[in-house]
Amino acid sequence: MKETTRNVLVGVFVIASLGALGALMVMFGERPEWLGGAEWSLRIRGVSQLRDIREGNEVTLNGVAIGRVGRLEFKDDRRPGLGVDIIILIKNAYAVPATARALVYSPTLGIGRGVIELVVDDPLSGEVLPTDGTASIRGQMANRLNEIVSEEAMDSFEQTVVRIGQFAEKLTPVAEDLHLLLRKAPVAQVDQPLTEAERITANLSTVIERFDATLRNVNDVLGDEQLKTDFKTVAARLREASDKLNVVLETWRTETQKLADNVNTGVDNTEQHIGEFFAAANAVLENLDTASDQLALAARALNEGDGTAALLLRDPRLYESMVYSFDRLGQLVATLQPLAEKIAEEERIPIKVKTAVGSVPTSIDLKKKDAEKPAP
Repeated sequence: MKETTRNVLVGVFVIASLGALGALMVMFGERPEWLGGAEWSLRIRGVSQLRDIREGNEVTLNGVAIGRVGRLEFKDDRRPGLGVDIIILIKNAYAVPATARALVYSPTLGIGRGVIELVVDDPLSGEVLPTDGTASIRGQMANRLNEIVSEEAMDSFEQTVVRIGQFAEKLTPVAEDLHLLLRKAPVAQVDQPLTEAERITANLSTVIERFDATLRNVNDVLGDEQLKTDFKTVAARLREASDKLNVVLETWRTETQKLADNVNTGVDNTEQHIGEFFAAANAVLENLDTASDQLALAARALNEGDGTAALLLRDPRLYESMVYSFDRLGQLVATLQPLAEKIAEEERIPIKVKTAVGSVPTSIDLKKKDAEKPAP
């Protein structure tokens, strides 16, 4: 094939392709703005602090993609601080309510692309924005994190972070002291007599080292064979003493049981004897009661003058006889008194012994009687 023919075929193919592309763009309404595509423009006024929004970013209404970002313009080129106007291109198939406003979201945590979301404040309003390119709405920057986390929560989080920082600042001296407490401080260096500047203060490491040394010493003592033998001997003796103690306790228990049985028997016998005593006492008391009744009857009879005893008590002759007897008894005592004094003086008792021949006077020597008495 000649080169001229090949070039003609390529040109025809390119022209046909461009025609097909134009037809498809007309059919699906995806013509670019410079070709007068099926889109109408809407201006978002004065968005300040705009970040990460580029031409071509998606525009949504209630979550549905209805257009894209066309271009970005300063509200005033000489005063860029007044904000940026965003011109968005919306497909002709969609209308935007007059109460809509734009929320411009930058990528969350810098990941992904920014997006512009149109929010309708009054969805029941029937008014829509004109599609001739003169319509505009207000816009503002928004943040997804502020929607997930409330402003109060963010303020609380910021205060918490500040307080954590303050706590960390105050905790720094404590951490330094803790470092001094936990750093390695050998016992040899602590006990070594250095100057005050070179002296190392004992800390937890020193205590652990001393405790480890103590445990080693205890292990050395407990591991001594002689000590183990002594412990075994002591244990054997303790066991023997325990056996003897068990025998003693068993004997003591037996004797205690016997003593308790004897005490119980004694208590029973005592109770029986007490019962018998009270029975006898009751009989005696009954007899005493009877005797007292009889004495009462006798006394009443004496008082009333009944019976022989009452007559004797009331007889005046008995009284006179008693007086006469006591007088004679007094005379007898008066007669015997000189005789008793004479016997005491002479220490002999004069007597007369009657014999066949006649009466022979004699006497009993009291001194001789006393001499004949055996010594005690």
